[in-house]
Amino acid sequence: MKQLLVTILLLSLLSCDRYADVDKKELQQFFSDLIIADSIKSGYYLIANIDEWNTFELTISDTTYKRANSDIIKDGMWTYQLFGNAKVITLDEYHKMEKKPAGAPPYYRFSLPFYSNDRQSVFMYYSHDSVTLNKDRWLNQYKKLNGNWVLVNSSFVPGS
Repeated sequence: MKQLLVTILLLSLLSCDRYADVDKKELQQFFSDLIIADSIKSGYYLIANIDEWNTFELTISDTTYKRANSDIIKDGMWTYQLFGNAKVITLDEYHKMEKKPAGAPPYYRFSLPFYSNDRQSVFMYYSHDSVTLNKDRWLNQYKKLNGNWVLVNSSFVPGS
């Protein structure tokens, strides 16, 4: 019984270190910088299902990046709390649309950011429009420069 309790305690301690805990303000800053940089000034569709929800860490060039964790994210779904001018729709709603309506705003899908230990570098999966939304995507790296998140690298990730 004592071994079981020790094991449970160790697992809970390890799982606490799985995420980079961030507050709503920090996530809002990140996505605000991203949206401004991508010139998304008018409304857009955001797929509510968070991409890579079940991925907790990325290891790139011997550096481990931990997925953001925030109390405003529930069950792997985005909410309007971070994306004021987005129309949030589920992936199922997106699939029910036969094709993108003429003149419709763009569609986007994001993962949560994966933070470096010093929180000065972030990776995030990113896809947009119906051509790439569910298959091909980008793994973008952002760095914090002069208080803003700036895109510094983008790698194409082909779909399966």
